Amino acid sequence: MKAFVSLFLGVMLLIQLSPGGQLEELVNRALESNPLLNSFKHKRNALEHRAKFSLSLPNPSVRLSLNNFATNYPYPTKKNPMSSVGVYLSQRYILPQKRILQSKVESEKKSVVSASEEVYKKELVKKLKLAYYDYQFSFVYEDILEKIYSEIESLLKVAKDRYTYGKVLLSDLILLKTELIKVEEEKQKALRLREIALAKIESLVGEKVELKPEKGQLLQFPKDFEVSRNVSVRKLLRELEVIKRKIDRKKVEHLPDISLFGGYMLRPDLPDMVSVGVSATLPVWYEKREKLLVLEEQENLNSKKAELENTKLMVKGKYEALKDTYMTGREILKKVDEEISEKRKELEAQLLALEYEKEDIREILRTYRNLWSLELMREKLITELNQTVAKAEALQ
Repeated sequence: MKAFVSLFLGVMLLIQLSPGGQLEELVNRALESNPLLNSFKHKRNALEHRAKFSLSLPNPSVRLSLNNFATNYPYPTKKNPMSSVGVYLSQRYILPQKRILQSKVESEKKSVVSASEEVYKKELVKKLKLAYYDYQFSFVYEDILEKIYSEIESLLKVAKDRYTYGKVLLSDLILLKTELIKVEEEKQKALRLREIALAKIESLVGEKVELKPEKGQLLQFPKDFEVSRNVSVRKLLRELEVIKRKIDRKKVEHLPDISLFGGYMLRPDLPDMVSVGVSATLPVWYEKREKLLVLEEQENLNSKKAELENTKLMVKGKYEALKDTYMTGREILKKVDEEISEKRKELEAQLLALEYEKEDIREILRTYRNLWSLELMREKLITELNQTVAKAEALQ
């Protein structure tokens, strides 16, 4: 039982320390802490309030007036029986059909905000992964440089021993020492790359992070791609729905708006008077007004449909381009691995020949340079391929 528990804890520890686990934790923290994500929630809340507002009637208006007063008595008086003080109340009544359709427009806009949030999340995760892979590459880069430095030092030690016996030129020693200086300069580049990548990660997460160096593993390119699942495409589909709701709303714009009003007049020497009435708008100019609003939204709809088709083509093209880039990179990686194997065999033979003084230091250094270049290219290819995967994932 104890052995099982130990094994379980060991597996869990490996999962926690795995590259995917660390990156997944970063992504979760970014999605929780990124300040801009909160703005989408507030935008949805705002539209929800607007939808409720659209269902309500406008505020009533009240009017107080002095009627028919004489210039020498600017107020109601018995000397002027026709003068009066009037209080009038009016209410504009918008048809329920109009209010309900307008509310549906505002409610549909919330889905656009949600789609925009998904677009932002995808972009956020993509940028985070790109920076993370650069960050991890900086450690691999540094490890390779440490290995190069150690190998040059070993070669330099052999060269110094040979120089004592006049079997190596001074220029060979200087050349090797120059190579050590170059490696030190490359180490500084690796540190700068790490600092820049970490700064990007922290800006995306929204807080300080502590990351462990991890060996990069080649990721598989995502399959089962469907253009319709792309977040930008889904956002445009929601925008299309909003325009359709607007068309429904504009189609009833010509229906009459009704106004109800009533008034009470106080007269000094005559009976008080009451006035009531109703008015309604008439769609006399429908062909030149309201109909144009419908045509406007229909053109907007056609424009959005064209934008949607163009976006689908662009998304599909980006995915295919990324896929070609990935497959080409895989082929190059395979060839690089083969070249590394050949160079290592060649180097072993040269080092063996050096022991018998049958090989030149410069030739060995040249082989070393080729090997180092290939090893660095391999790790950089893996990083770039993983970044290509991250870009492809952002399209899904």
